[in-house]
Amino acid sequence: MSSPLEQLPASDAAASPPDPALSSPNPKTRLPVILAGLGLTSGLLLLLITGWQLWRGLPPPPLAGDVSQEALVIHITQDGFYRLTLADLRAAGLNLNQISHDILELQQQGRPVPIFIDRDSLIFYGLAPTSLYTNHRPYILRHQPTNQPPAASRQLPNTSQPPTAPSLISQTTRWEENRYYLGQARAHGPDENWFWETIQVGSKVEKTIILPQISASHPATLTLALWGSTYNDLVDLDHDLDVLLNGQPVGTLRWDGQIFYTGALTIPPALLQFGENYLLLDNSQPGAALIDIMHLNWFELTYLAAPVAVQDQLIGTPVSETIALEGFSGQPLLFDIAEPLNPVQLLGWEMDSGRIPLTLPPDTHLAAIGPSGFLTPAVVRGLRLSDWANPTNQADLLIITTDALAPALRPLQEAREAQGIRTSIVPIAEIYDAFAHGEVGPDGLRSFFQYTHEQWSGPAPRYVLLVGDVSTDFRNYLGQSPQNIIPTYLIPVTFSGETVSDTRLADIDGDGVPDMALGRWPVDTPGAVTGLIQRTLAYEQGSANPVSIFAADGTEPQFALFADNLIQQNGLLEADVVKLYGQPAAALTSAWSEGAWLVTYNGHGSLDMWGKEQVLTSEAVRRMRPRTTPPIVLQFTCLTGLFAHPTTPSISEIMLTQANGPVLIIAATSLTLPNNQEPFAHHLLQALHNPANQRMGDALLEAQNALNTPQTPWLQEIVDTFGLLGDPSARLVRP
Repeated sequence: MSSPLEQLPASDAAASPPDPALSSPNPKTRLPVILAGLGLTSGLLLLLITGWQLWRGLPPPPLAGDVSQEALVIHITQDGFYRLTLADLRAAGLNLNQISHDILELQQQGRPVPIFIDRDSLIFYGLAPTSLYTNHRPYILRHQPTNQPPAASRQLPNTSQPPTAPSLISQTTRWEENRYYLGQARAHGPDENWFWETIQVGSKVEKTIILPQISASHPATLTLALWGSTYNDLVDLDHDLDVLLNGQPVGTLRWDGQIFYTGALTIPPALLQFGENYLLLDNSQPGAALIDIMHLNWFELTYLAAPVAVQDQLIGTPVSETIALEGFSGQPLLFDIAEPLNPVQLLGWEMDSGRIPLTLPPDTHLAAIGPSGFLTPAVVRGLRLSDWANPTNQADLLIITTDALAPALRPLQEAREAQGIRTSIVPIAEIYDAFAHGEVGPDGLRSFFQYTHEQWSGPAPRYVLLVGDVSTDFRNYLGQSPQNIIPTYLIPVTFSGETVSDTRLADIDGDGVPDMALGRWPVDTPGAVTGLIQRTLAYEQGSANPVSIFAADGTEPQFALFADNLIQQNGLLEADVVKLYGQPAAALTSAWSEGAWLVTYNGHGSLDMWGKEQVLTSEAVRRMRPRTTPPIVLQFTCLTGLFAHPTTPSISEIMLTQANGPVLIIAATSLTLPNNQEPFAHHLLQALHNPANQRMGDALLEAQNALNTPQTPWLQEIVDTFGLLGDPSARLVRP
């Protein structure tokens, strides 16, 4: 079994040679590349075009709701010093007349961040995002009286004489691209599972890189991060990779097993050169193992160079205590970022004819930023105001969506209110700002759900409907992310390494089972939302055909036995059951079109198909034209509910969005075993037949909690990965 996203490539533009970012000092020629050190990155302009922000995976400015005039959210994408002028802050909506430590407070995830004041500008050191779920990190700037301590500074001794030895500074530059995803790597380490190049047996990979400064008379260190995807337990050190630089061998990396591996090699003096350098990763020679496949994550160089600014930045560690900086467009600001959370401004030095002689304490990590070397945030926006932290709130149903989709959901809210279900439509942007310090991702959602259960007036919310799409490509490396994103969790799983889990969002107390019934409409447009509302409400007004269809994969006898057990244990009458075991797809689509209140399938499955012999395919679903109330569809199989695939809709998503298709669908986002699926199947069918369960979410929640995962941990993946595509507050239509 393998992950459905295995070797998922980036777009053709991202995957095709040549590699301009690796042969050009301007990293903007290739957006996925991350270049650190030496100041090889430049600030992005303040992004005002929503479409461009979406392409980059960044949050657009708020489209609805109240925005604070006393607080801003500043989104950044890379390490570095950021400058915002008074005019910038006022233009972004902050009601501010001056920039002062006494009235400004900057925080990241609730932690104070030092700010530096330079005339009419605010300066801070920002850290690149590390979350799997977003390619930006938010900082919140508030205009309010504050006790935040001033940023630290250090007075340097006056150095008027030039250094007696050549000035050198140690710098590190990293190169990384994320072109394809390998979910199975999750089982072997905590690293993000996006890779740059596959290095097959017998293959070579070459990278051309540019160094704008280099001291050729000193050695350097090359570090490579790789993942070995093959494993031969009969061979020690079953991975070996020859590394050459500018045509000369520098060493061989060897490691054992399916692991993330980081190896370092020493580059001899004079081998690196100013300008172009050619790195060759050679797996063409026979090694210890017959099959040796590895994947390049990133590589970096640590080397010595003259302390000359590039793009008005100079970042690195001086080799000696005395050093002379040059190459700035004007007088720079100097900092020590040895502790990135607490940078220290360096004072007391003088610039003479463009040179800055310094005497620095040992282990200073110097950052010298000239007037044009400061970075610009990707987005600066007003903090969203909301009332969701008010403990007097109460709701039975929470509809979580985006600003763009919220208006289309009013009819569903009105219909549920008319049924006595108190309903709140909650924009996801307001959750991020109120419960996650502005950070995009699933943690904010779960924090909000916890707050509603612990602080809101009772009874606590029972149903949650997520309305919006999502992609496992959370950082939008492929450039195809949907516009209306409602996040979910990435979790480790046994057979495919990693998958998504909506259920984890609703597990408030962390006991492994959900505390609310949760469903999702993975759609991206108001029209699709309107269609699902109309079809869901129409379903509730329909009548149930007493027939239950039980389809099973005919390739293995265990699947028919599975289906028979479900029929017998639920006391179903033969007259009300249609068995389709190992039948051609036409038999299933014909019976489905004739009408049934329930359709179940068990057997092999994939993203877009039931069974190895095409019991049902996505194309067959598109051709179906049912004439009756659509059935509830239960799929006890693998992967058919993977709603977050970046490029391909699952068969369940196609069902959900088809005219007269089913509006209540249970399906899995991962690979699991039939023996583990069967207990859940029994509990779910019993819950659906239980007249006390009037709504789909009640039946689902009962079945999930019945598995008792603390006593049966092998069932945890069933709870995590089997979920509902549909409205959990929908009324059940049964015979």
